[in-house]
Amino acid sequence: MKLIIRIILVAFVFLLPCLTTPGQVRSRPMSIEDRLLLNRLILGGQHTIQVMMLSEKANFDRLLVLNRRLQGREVFIDRRVGYARVELPIEHLADLITSSLIDAYHIASLARASAAREALPRENAEAWQNALGNPTIRSPLMPDMNLPLLTKAASEEPGYTGDEDMGVDRWLHEHPTFDGRGVTIALIDMGLPDFSHPIFGPAKTLDGRPIEKIAGIVNALDTTEYDQTRVELTRTINAVGTWVWITNRFFILPHAGKYQFGFLELNAGDNLTQQIGVLRSSSTGEIWVDTNGDADFRSEQPVVGLECIFRANVNAESGPS
Repeated sequence: MKLIIRIILVAFVFLLPCLTTPGQVRSRPMSIEDRLLLNRLILGGQHTIQVMMLSEKANFDRLLVLNRRLQGREVFIDRRVGYARVELPIEHLADLITSSLIDAYHIASLARASAAREALPRENAEAWQNALGNPTIRSPLMPDMNLPLLTKAASEEPGYTGDEDMGVDRWLHEHPTFDGRGVTIALIDMGLPDFSHPIFGPAKTLDGRPIEKIAGIVNALDTTEYDQTRVELTRTINAVGTWVWITNRFFILPHAGKYQFGFLELNAGDNLTQQIGVLRSSSTGEIWVDTNGDADFRSEQPVVGLECIFRANVNAESGPS
């Protein structure tokens, strides 16, 4: 008798799915992976979401109709296996995935982001951000503090500077009181100056007014020529939050707003290239550079005082323009 009761109970359990009506909502908790992906999409200000779904062949067409009714569209379908990848407004996601027409689903948007590595706890997210690769930049060599400082007379001797070749020593001899204040100096340099160095910090005029040390930057390279210092800010970002998915990772913005974004590419050795994010505010003109490669612009100091940038295109026929 007990065996018969057990067989009846097992049969009843297996028949329960068959007794569910197509329009009835099933209790289907969202997986932790899908919760994390949905969280990232909302924080990133995304308005649509892609979902991969499996359905019985008998319910497949009805599922597509439901998706269209929810203002969705089909990205890819395969009727042979009852598979559909659809895109719909993110606010209609719950109406779709709770339908009994779906046998299984998974959020496809940002699926390659492996959201678990950027999930709670916060230490996991920060650890993954740091592990994505920091710029291959060597630490600057510290000066040997044990070396004696040169005297003024020793620094002016031949061999230490190029003053003799430029005639500076003769000019200084004729103008012994000159100290360089109030003079704008033009430098021709193919190097990569460090504009965060204190030497480029605040200065004052002869009457005590604050003034920027850098009057302007002239880029004499033609826009068609290769220039590793030029960054094309080709991507426009309208961020409603601070977390934004760009190319293959999340970047954290200083605040919500409209920005232009691009990558500064540096040679990291052999055939490796290091990409460093560059961000410019459309409203203030401030520029942030992700110098430490952690994809977090909040920790970077915005570049100010360099808004006056001059560009000169040079060619053989017309000369500078």
